[in-house]
Parts: sequence; C-alpha cells; structure tokens
Amino acid sequence: MCVRCLPVILILAIQFLSTSGQIAEKMLQQHIRVLASDSLQGRKSGTEFERKAALYIRNYFQKSGLRLLADSGFQSFAYTGLSGPKMSQNVIAFLEGSDPVLKQECLVIGAHYDHIGKARFPYSRRWLRGGIHYGADDNASGTALMLEMAHELATKKGNLPRSIIFVAFGAEEEGLQGSAYFAAHLPVEAGKVIAMMNFDMVGRLGKEKKLFVSGSGTAEEMEQLLANVHVPDELQLVKFPGGKGPTDSQSFYLKGVPVLSFITGLHKDYHTPGDTENKINYDGMVTIASYVLPLAEELVRYPGQLTYKKDNESLPTNEITLLPSWRFTGHLKGFLLGLTSVMNEHYGSTFPAQYDFMKNRLFPSYYLSESPWEFGIRIVQNFGVITAPGIGYSSLALPLKPVKLINPSGDSLSSYTPDYIGVDALRSHRYSSWKLIIPVLLEYKIPSGRKSAYIAAGVTGGLRFAGKITYTYKKDGYRYKEEIRGPWYASPWDLSAHIRAGSGHFGFFADIALTPLFKKEAAPEFYPVTGGISINLNR
Repeated sequence: MCVRCLPVILILAIQFLSTSGQIAEKMLQQHIRVLASDSLQGRKSGTEFERKAALYIRNYFQKSGLRLLADSGFQSFAYTGLSGPKMSQNVIAFLEGSDPVLKQECLVIGAHYDHIGKARFPYSRRWLRGGIHYGADDNASGTALMLEMAHELATKKGNLPRSIIFVAFGAEEEGLQGSAYFAAHLPVEAGKVIAMMNFDMVGRLGKEKKLFVSGSGTAEEMEQLLANVHVPDELQLVKFPGGKGPTDSQSFYLKGVPVLSFITGLHKDYHTPGDTENKINYDGMVTIASYVLPLAEELVRYPGQLTYKKDNESLPTNEITLLPSWRFTGHLKGFLLGLTSVMNEHYGSTFPAQYDFMKNRLFPSYYLSESPWEFGIRIVQNFGVITAPGIGYSSLALPLKPVKLINPSGDSLSSYTPDYIGVDALRSHRYSSWKLIIPVLLEYKIPSGRKSAYIAAGVTGGLRFAGKITYTYKKDGYRYKEEIRGPWYASPWDLSAHIRAGSGHFGFFADIALTPLFKKEAAPEFYPVTGGISINLNR
C-alpha cells in the first residue's frame, strides 16, 4: 500500500462513517419539491396528478433496489368519495429479511402521498380563497422521509432479520381509504405484521423541537423499545398512548397491529394553499430521521414478539396544534343553523292584539350564519377569548294572513291588508334581514379524554341591514311572488347574549337578543331568540 495514499484513504473513511446511516437533506428537498410542485396540482385523490405522484414514488423504490409488490408496485382500489366512485392506488415495495424464521414477519413503514388539490369545502380551511393546496408538509414531508428511510435501509439488505414493507398510501384525505384497503388486503409476502410506523406531517419541527408520537401504549413492549433508542438533543418527544387518530396508522391499530405515528404538529397553513415547500424545516427533518431510522431497526431486530395492547384514546389534536403562544383556537369558525322566533319584552309569546302578526311560525322560521375567520387570545392553558366576524341571515315566517309587517303609508309599525290579496290567497309570508355579526366569547376547553369538548359564553354585536318582506299568493290560477324592501323601522344595531357547547366539529348554541328588533318609537319591544346547532371548521 502506498504510504502517501493513507491520508486520502483516512479522509474518505471518515466521510463515509460520518454520512453512513444518515438521511441527506438534499434528497428530502428533492422529493418534496417534486410532490409539492405546480405540475402535480396538489395530488388530489383519484386524479391523474395523484397517479403521477405514485409513478414518481414507484420509480424511486425501484432505484433504491427494492422489490415491487402487487401490480408492478401499484395496489389499485376503488372507493366512493364525496363526488362519487373513484379509483386510487397504494405504492408498495418490499425489503426481504435475512433471518429464515423472522423474515416471515414484517414491519410496515408508511405515509400517505395524496392531498386535496384545488378542493374547497369541506376539505380546505381556505375554501373561499381556492387555489392549489400544495401539501408540502401534508404529506409530501412524510412521504419524503419514508422514501429516504427505504433507500437507507435497502443498503443494509442481508443484515436485517425481519422484512420491511414500504407503502405510500392513496386517498388518505378521503377517509384513510388506501391504508384501510392495504390493511385488509395484505400482500402474501407480508407475512405477519409486527408493527406499523406512520409519518404524517413531519416537516414543521418548531422552536420547541416537539415530535409528537402516538401509539406508545399499543404494545406492552413499546415504551421500552422507544427508550432503547437515543433521542437527539435537538428533539423533544411528546408521547400519546392511543392508537386512534385521523391518520393511516389507525387502519392498522383497528386490525390489532401495534403502531407508532409521528407528526410535528398542525399549523396555520394546514389544508390551505400556504402549505408550501419553502416553509419546510429540513434541518428538523434530518434530526427526526436520525431518531426514527434507528427506531425502525430496533423494531426489525427485536428478538421477541410485540404484545398488542388496546388503548382507544384518540390523538388529541388540540395538543398538536402549534400556534403562537398568544393564539387560542376556539370553535367559532364555521356555521350556525337554527330556529328563530320573536318574544315580547318579558320573553314570552303574548303580544298586543294589533301586533298579533308578530306571532311567527317557529318551524318555518330559520337562522343561518357563517364565520370564515377566527381570532383568539389565550388567557390560561385551556381558557381564552375568541371572536369570529361573520354574516347572518334570519327569516321569520309570519302568519298566513294577508298582512304585511309595515304600513308604508304610516309612520309606525303596523299591519294592513293589501286590497289585491284575498283572505285565502296567501301561501307564504316572511320578514327577513341580513346582519354583520361580531361575537366576543370566553371559551373553556374541557380537560378530559375528549380534548375537543368545550363551552363558551359571551355577547354578539351586529349591524342589521337589507330587510325585506316576501310573500307569495295565488290569484286567478297563477302564483305570484312579491318582495318589498326597506328598513321597516328595524333597529340597525343588535346586541345579544350567546352561549354554545359541543365536542369536535359539532355543538349547540343559543342566542337571546338584549336589544329590541324594532325602534322603540315604532312598536312595543320584540326580542329575537334563536337556538340550533353549530358546525365548527377548526380541526
């Protein structure tokens, strides 16, 4: 050996040792830039763009030296989405184990590669804005990490006792369709699945360096396995025992398979066009890789069997929502659907005889509102103040009598009978108005097993405008509809007490007016009262 060559050999050896077993940032960046590019249009499930993403993943599996399963790597399946029947595909690759016995068992490492494309409601959190939802973090990041784990572990072929199946799941955004299909139709080569590792949104490691790990309680031995692997100083593990949650690992957990699912947290760009590649924390992804890669090897080399343990505690999404410390995410953003009525000054249903037309019919009367934005300030851990500007529409169904709410020729609130409408001609009769609303509520998130349960109370201010009377009647065999617009002596300013409670996306609300519907000089005091269901769009 040439003595003068020794320094060069030593340098190359040091470089090899320093990079061996590490995942390169440049490859993570390459994958995410491709998957979150304009050309793939957000990889919506069941589209040609999802198929193009699947081809990219399949080709990289091949390049890494893995064996493709199913139909040249594609496991196609049909499902029914909101817009009807669709087709999607999982992408599957196989790394056979080296032990004659243990290779009959496998570890599944997976991530979903689809996203929501240009979708609006109910998938998008910016459904009024539209545009491409690039899904760089959700879930090009998890797919990229899974691909590089596959590439790195493939270099250790012949030195891993158990087999590994790598899966990129399709149609996750439409109800975990791909993972559910795969878990129910395992390839023959899979053998027994000892555990499943899932990566969903791992590209936004924050300042607190928190990596959320769910499933630590899905096997008796899982906590010890996690403890056996060194956690980098740049990482703080936050563990949850449960196996349920809105991600692909749940499909395996429900089949009796221990799972581990990784996420760096939700953020303001989640399911919006703002989830772009330039916001990915690649240093954070490399740090995560330096932990999960040895963990995968620990599972593959584990000499015994994992004992499945049922723990149905769902992943508490409020805990993984990483927002600025002053930000408090409540449950105001969304819709209110309710029934509305008008009460007297004592909040009863008795009215003076000349105002009996205010005895509206409850069930045909309704109230709708929509609040597209929400703002909050945290006061303490589970308590904060929230507001959500929006717009509301109320429609009071008045008695089926030939009356109108206001006498245009008079100077006060009254009723009268138009000469051209017969007593039995009226078919419908409504007073409706729009108003801008600004609620200010104090909300408390109930600290229990169901982290999304809440109760909120406060006031709602409003500016009423665009009132109108609409009635239809039948005359000479024809049906007529007329609208009369005007202020109708309605008070422009509105203030009401508001309370709501619920869990997850649904709840109940009640709204009681504190200011009268009409100006005091025009009529006795009438107060709108509304109650119904709330649909909250914060996940």
